[in-house]
Amino acid sequence: MANSSAAPLTGAWDLVSFEVHTADGRVERPFGERPTGLGIYTPQGLVSAQLMAGTGSGSAEPEPSQNASAPLPRFIAYAGRYLLDLDSRTVEHHVECSFDPSWVGLVLRRSYDLDGNLLTLRPPTQAEGQPVLTWRRREPFPLQQPAPPARFP
Repeated sequence: MANSSAAPLTGAWDLVSFEVHTADGRVERPFGERPTGLGIYTPQGLVSAQLMAGTGSGSAEPEPSQNASAPLPRFIAYAGRYLLDLDSRTVEHHVECSFDPSWVGLVLRRSYDLDGNLLTLRPPTQAEGQPVLTWRRREPFPLQQPAPPARFP
């Protein structure tokens, strides 16, 4: 995999949806209607991803796949380095630490599409179907709070 410029993915991303498109045309949402997640790609080539089943007014329980051999955990987290190939539109996540120790050392390859502030990642098709994760680029926020206005007696 060519080690290309990381600029297109650099930044922080909020998870918008986590879907699995099945062979029979259904769309399953293993983390519910409103999953929560934060993905970070740094200019130094580091990646961090945290995903969890949705909370709030929607169902907090993941919707298990009818065909899944084992249900997904309610929380997934890993970090490591990444390699981006602009020509093939793929990104490899080289897992160095993870919520699941068996993931350490894995290379998670995803195809990606970037449309403005939306990033779609497609891991390889699984027995359950094609996973599709959609992320929205997080807007930068100030690192310092403005000083409160001076008060005079």
